[in-house]
Amino acid sequence: MKTSIVFLLCISVFPGFSQGRVVREDETGFAECNVFFPGQVPPEGFTEPFHVKICQQYNKEPRFATLYSTKDKIPLYSAFKFTKPAQSEEENWLVEPQVSFFIPGNLR
Repeated sequence: MKTSIVFLLCISVFPGFSQGRVVREDETGFAECNVFFPGQVPPEGFTEPFHVKICQQYNKEPRFATLYSTKDKIPLYSAFKFTKPAQSEEENWLVEPQVSFFIPGNLR
């Protein structure tokens, strides 16, 4: 119970942590993240109750879809659309803070 309260407090104080959502079972495919699959149809055959569909967002826009196994604690697959970025002199990397110290020269 105490952990749940701390988690809810963190989400309300740091809303950036909640950019993504678990897709309900009654929704078709990955909902708004279906656009990341050919023909907007995600792979089939992953029907175990511990397989969770997640539509992840960045800046409030769908960024990629992930099928996550809560049993094995790993993503089974992720899907996104690659678009070549515009030419820019500045390079911005999206790096998880807890692994940024592994990057030579700390590219952030």
